[in-house]
Amino acid sequence: MENEKLKNIIAKNLSHFRKLSGLTQTELAEKLNYSDKSVSKWERAEGFPDIIVLENIARIFGVTLNDLVDENSINKKKIKFYLPVLSGLSLHLYLFSCQLF
Repeated sequence: MENEKLKNIIAKNLSHFRKLSGLTQTELAEKLNYSDKSVSKWERAEGFPDIIVLENIARIFGVTLNDLVDENSINKKKIKFYLPVLSGLSLHLYLFSCQLF
């Protein structure tokens, strides 16, 4: 895959999943210890983060690394839900994500 095409795919998916997660560029940047200018640059396809940062972004969004680099990933329907689990006297909420085809 050519570099420019990959930049555009990552930019589109990054923007899509960030908005779907309800995060601003600044909030995502803070979670990654990067500047909001870096996130903006990635979303404008003027560069892209290294693989370690992409893995962290995927974890934050609850998606796979493949989802960030697949040109068709935003066309797939994803649902997220929380499952409450009672453990002793503590209630824990676990986030799950499913993809519908």
